[in-house]
Order: sequence, then C-alpha cells, then structure tokens
Amino acid sequence: MILVTGAGGWLGSELTKQLLEQGNTVRALNNIETFNLTKLKEKYNDKLEIVLGDICDEDCLNKSINGVEKVFHLAAKVHCVPTNKDEEENFYKINTMASEKIFEKCLENSVKRVIFFSTVSVYGTSDTKISTTSPKNPNTVYGKSKLKAEEIANKLYKQKKLPITIIEPVTVYGEGDVGNFAKLEKMIKKGLCVKFGNGTNKKTVIYYKDLIRMTIKIANEDEQIGKTIICGTEVLSINDINNILIEKTKKHVVKITIPASISNIAKKICNVSKLKKVKRKIMALEQNNEFKIEYKIDNITKFREYEINASKKENILIMSSEYPDVRKSSNIYTDLAEALKEEGYKVSVVVTEESKNIKKTAVINEKGIEVLRVKVGNIYNIGLIEKGFTFLKSGFLVKHSISKYFKDKNFDLILFMSQPVTLAKTVRWAMKKYNCKSYLMMKDIFPQNGVDIGIISPKSPIYIYFKHQEKILYKTASMIGCMSEMNIKYLLEHNSYLKKEKLELFPNTQKIEEKDSNNTSYLLRKKYNIPTDKVLAVYGGNIGKPQGVEFFMEVLKEYKNNDKINFLILARGTEKEKLYKFIDDEKIENVYKFDLLPRNDYQQIVSECDIGLIFLNKKFTIPNYPSKVLAYFNLSIPVMAAIDKNNDFKDMLENTHSGFWSEAGNINGYKEKMDKLIGDKELRQKMGQSGRETLEKQFSVDRSVEIINKYLNNVKKGWKQCLKKKLYWLQEEQAHLDML
Repeated sequence: MILVTGAGGWLGSELTKQLLEQGNTVRALNNIETFNLTKLKEKYNDKLEIVLGDICDEDCLNKSINGVEKVFHLAAKVHCVPTNKDEEENFYKINTMASEKIFEKCLENSVKRVIFFSTVSVYGTSDTKISTTSPKNPNTVYGKSKLKAEEIANKLYKQKKLPITIIEPVTVYGEGDVGNFAKLEKMIKKGLCVKFGNGTNKKTVIYYKDLIRMTIKIANEDEQIGKTIICGTEVLSINDINNILIEKTKKHVVKITIPASISNIAKKICNVSKLKKVKRKIMALEQNNEFKIEYKIDNITKFREYEINASKKENILIMSSEYPDVRKSSNIYTDLAEALKEEGYKVSVVVTEESKNIKKTAVINEKGIEVLRVKVGNIYNIGLIEKGFTFLKSGFLVKHSISKYFKDKNFDLILFMSQPVTLAKTVRWAMKKYNCKSYLMMKDIFPQNGVDIGIISPKSPIYIYFKHQEKILYKTASMIGCMSEMNIKYLLEHNSYLKKEKLELFPNTQKIEEKDSNNTSYLLRKKYNIPTDKVLAVYGGNIGKPQGVEFFMEVLKEYKNNDKINFLILARGTEKEKLYKFIDDEKIENVYKFDLLPRNDYQQIVSECDIGLIFLNKKFTIPNYPSKVLAYFNLSIPVMAAIDKNNDFKDMLENTHSGFWSEAGNINGYKEKMDKLIGDKELRQKMGQSGRETLEKQFSVDRSVEIINKYLNNVKKGWKQCLKKKLYWLQEEQAHLDML
C-alpha cells in the first residue's frame, strides 16, 4: 500500500494515476473529493482507497499512514501571498508542523520510504546556477515554511534513520498547470507576448509527467535515501520559451518588450497588498532561475516537443439552476455543455440543488464533464420564508463551493442563466476571481413575468428589490444573449442603461438526435394502454402559472367527448395537482396522465405522439420563446400553441409552417386550428417535417457553440487592444518621470 498526500491536486493526481497504472494499491489522502480522484476510482476501484481529511488532524494521519510501505507527501499550502499574520502562520501550520507530524508517524509505523515534495523556492534568487550545495535563503513565506520542513526531515534522517528523500521541483509545466507558466502560455495563445527586460534570464523546467516518473524512480532507489534532489530536465531562456510557444501556436502574435525601467515603475505601483500578486508575477518573469541538473531519466519530454494544441479551447464555467444528471436526463443546458466539450473546450458546471435531492455538495464526473452540485436548501413546495432564506444563502454557498472545489482552476468565460436574478453577485465575484468575461443566457425577464401573471405586485417592496437585482444582473454580464429579436427589443426599450452592442441573438438550441423512422409500431402506447387508432396530443414539462393552466383545462373540457383525439400529459410543477384534480372532477376520460416515466420510455412515447402542445399565460407582456418546441421539432411533431400575442414565437411557427398558434383564452380560434391538425394526417406530417428542418437550420446546438466561439474571439481582440493601451500609459509615465 502506498500513501499519497495531496492526491487530488495537479501533481498528486498524476502521481496517483501513474502508481495505479504500474499495478500498485494506493491510498489517496486529500481534503476534498476531486474530479480527478473520482475518475481514477471509477477506473481502478479496489486498487484505490480515497481518504478525505486534513493533514493537520492527527487521527486522520493515524488512519492514513497505518499499514503503508511508502509515503509520497505532496499536500501543502501554495499559490497565495499571505496578507496578515494569521495567514502567514497557516503556511507554517500546514507546510512545516503537519509535515513534521507525518514524518514522525512514518517512523512510528516503520514506513520503508518517504518522499517529501519541497520546492526550489528554498534557495531564493540568484544570478548564478544553483545546486543542492548552494546556500538556502528563501524570500517567500512559502519557501521559508518548506525550508523548515526540510531541516526537520534531515534531522530525523540523521538521528532516527527516517528513510526520506527530499524532492525540489523546478518550474513545472504541462496540461492542467495554473501557475505563472500556464498564464504565460495562455497569454501567447491569445495572441500577445509580453517580455520584461531582455529575456536572457534562464529557467530550469520539467514536464509534469516527467517529474512524476522521476519521483517514482527515486522512490525505488535505496541509494537516494537521505538526499535532496533538484528535479529538472532542461534549461531555457525566457526568449527560448516565448519563441517556442509562439512557434507552436501557429498564430500571429503581437510582441511587446517592457524595458527594465518601466517594469520597475510597474513593480513600485504594485507594491501594495492588493497588487503584490502582480508584482510577484513580473518578478517571476524577470528573475534568473537556473538549476544544476543532477538527476536524469530516459525519454524526457523536451519543451520544444511539448505539444501546444493551437486549436485547444478555453475553460468555460457554466452556472445554472437547471442541469440534470446527463447520465439520466438532458435539457438545453446539458446539450450545450456537451457540445462545447466536443468542440474542445474544458467545461465545468456549477449547479444549485435542493436539499431534498442530494445529501451533500460534491463534484461528480458526468460523461466527462466536471459538475459541482451545491446543496443550497429547498425551493419548491415550501413556505415563503424558507424559500427566501434559500435564495439569500445560495450565493454564499456557491462561492464557498467554487473556492473549495475549483480553487486550482482558471476559467476564460462564465456562462450563466438569468434565473435566479440574485445570482449576479456570485457571477461578479467569479469574474473577479478568474479575471474573465461572462455571458448571460437570457431565458426569463424577471420580475416583470411575475407581475404579468399576478404573483408579484409592481408596488411591493419585493418587486423593487428584484428590479434592482435585475439591473445588477444586466450590468454584471459582459454580453447578453437573447432568445429572440423581440427579447432584444424589449430589453432595450425597458432598460435605458443597456447598450445595443451588449445584446445579441442567442436562441434556445438543442442537440439534434437521429430521426427514428420506425415509430408506427406504437410499442409504448401499447405498454401504457393508450389507444393507437386515435390522434395523440402530448404536453410534456412544467405546468405552473406561466403556462396559464386555466386555458389548458378549458381545452381539455372542449375535447372531452371528441372520439378522434386523446391527450397525454407528462407534467411537473406547481399547478400540476390543480390540473389533475380538474381532469378527475370533470371525468375527462381521454386524458392519460403520468408523473414520471423512465427516460427511454419518455423519449419513445413522445415520439409516438401526433401533436405537441404548448401553453403560455395570456397575460404576458414580455416576449417568451418556449424551449419545449425544440423537443417536438426534434421528433418531427407539429405544434399547436396557445400563447400571448406579445412575442415572435408565433411568427416563427407561421413563417416555417411548423405548427399553428392561437391567442390563449380564445377557445374558438384554438379549436379551429386544432381541428385542422386532428383531421389531416398529411398536414401533420408536412408540418412535423418543417419543424425538423427548422430545428436543423435555426436551433441546432452547433449554432450556440458558433456564437460562443465568435464571442471569445472578439474578447481576445479586445484584450490585446487593452494591453496595448496599458503599455502606452506606462511609457507616458516613464517619459513624465524623465522630464522631472
């Protein structure tokens, strides 16, 4: 048994993976369950034991180290600058004191080999080549805390024969890196190369998989016990690194050289607590970090050989309140996430979940997509006070979960929904944390839709509150994608602060499924005892105030005694019980209603239907574009819609000849159109085919991906222009100082 601490991190998960590939049994200790560990557990099962715990917890260490032969200690506090005494002490608590406890536990349990991951930061900076015999003079709290742990390890080796080897990795690069090197690579991929100074300063580097191979080899060599080994494979200048990255991207890159005089001004400007990270990044690119390569392995990856895929896409975070488990169900958001993944983007999802649906917040691998499901409280079928409390705490819980589970990630874009409007502050926080843009996928115009259907008074404090939140939502978004042209027009007319350039068309889209040409056997109709000799009209999805259930009832009552049609209702929502009670009270026998069907049954039985029903509340003044139509179009089912007149959805149905519409509340107008569909099979087939063609041309998920691609390309262009302006400002400042 081998123990790996910090097994969920970038290097820890790669070490765990390589050890498992070699046939070892591994115990992975990490403070949280991560996506990488979950994937490894699914693959290796009994070969991998995951222990969730804190290395500062002695009971956790006792449990973890008991019965192991080797320990790889990687867990540490890294990648941040302490801003106060408590944060500084935390470095020593984790990197020094916890490491000492681990070393002592290894002695108590007669562990045969201990590998301790330290850092070359223990040497500080130097203009000459550094080796393990060079003096150690760290200039960061991180380096100082690691040096103290090294001193303890060496003391225990000399006094108690602790079988330890200290690993000091140099600059590590590769897929998944989030450090300064990754940021340089990301900047060049965006078409800009900024160099501080002349670029002749040198860096010793190592590919992360080579570092892990080297580490495992060292752990199998008894002669390395008691030694400290600097792990690097190649020495390159910053000029070399930049030129190789530019060559690999195969793109036009704007090169900007910032002289030492200007970089010194920038460092002085950044010499305050909030900007010290910027100063540290500038210094990291300026400093010389050349180390003597004392340990070698075969078949290393040369930096020039390292494949930087020019077509590799950015990292996207989707924030949603409607994201079912793609292994069980799907919707327009799961289709979009999968399509973006197939396009090459690295997609992660954060979704809020009701307490009754999940036991705890967790990251889950769902068909290759990292989904963070955050337990926030209950929302539906509860009291107003509990619902309000859930909304109030949701933002905090989402931020806390992102910080905990996605702390080592970088995102280039945040895609988020318009509901709930209170999500805006969380999105703004994430934009600042990841220094990225956001894209609002506009689906509901709230709180006006609540006013329209009578659940919110326009004079109430709650309306004023949500109206303010709506404004924050629109101002937070870098770009707003609207479902239709009338959506764009409505937002501009009712929100004078919005600029036309900030809004664009982003329609509801869906993954196009293979057409099933054999749905005439009616297997599911027979299974659920639904007659096959009558027209079957289906309503699937939410039934609440927005759908105007009263008119739905009126339609069902109108066709109660019609022997040519049956209705299939697969509903959920706040008005479902009201609808079902009405059906029972009125003794409407040509309605078949189901709460829930298995996914495969649901898809199949809908495909066996003849007409797809859509209902919207007649009181709506805002333009709606129901996404339910996509499922009907996908199955070549014609649409019969009862909707309000304030939208362009009706225009789409008319222009594409894919269905009929009638104003909600007009039973005579509805009946006239519905009777045409019931009585004309050829018309139904023709309209159904038109709907399918409309889906393929206008509402394929590929269109959404194309819009996101275009937006990100525009962001890159704007980013370059912004940096050019900042450089010009610095040059102006330098000229001003020279004059003084």
